[in-house]
Amino acid sequence: MTREGTGKFFCLAGIGGHVSGMIESTKAGKVIVAIDGCPVACAKKTLEHAGFNVDEYVEITSMGIEKNYNLNPLTSDVEKVSQYLSTRISKRMGLL
Repeated sequence: MTREGTGKFFCLAGIGGHVSGMIESTKAGKVIVAIDGCPVACAKKTLEHAGFNVDEYVEITSMGIEKNYNLNPLTSDVEKVSQYLSTRISKRMGLL
């Protein structure tokens, strides 16, 4: 989504650490998205703890995607999550 210009990554550790520049950059986002690899929901909880409302959320194992510990996700899995979120965000912004 970042490569397509429809999203932007932010440092979750920086947000959790309340690093002011990262908090301000995240506040500038139109839609806050959290993607978690399991039901523990660390990304969502970190954003909420920092005071953000998560606008769109996906927990990938609920989509039938196995959590990947080697930082080498399948391209098809990345595309599946990206397409799902792109559609949700477009609907939210009235583009669909």
